[in-house]
Amino acid sequence: LAKNENDPSLAITPWLWFRYGSPVMLVTLIVCSIVFWLFFDFYNVPIPTTMAGAGAGAGH
Repeated sequence: LAKNENDPSLAITPWLWFRYGSPVMLVTLIVCSIVFWLFFDFYNVPIPTTMAGAGAGAGH
């Protein structure tokens, strides 16, 4: 867009990416850590397995 409009202020520079991307990344990591901490018991339960998904003819 910066080249098409001939406006250097529209360019996405590494500093601009770092300035806005780093806080977003940190907030995302914090939120995900809190969600994992709150639902740790839910995630710690093993997934039950049944023979229902074995397909037709299983066990014959």
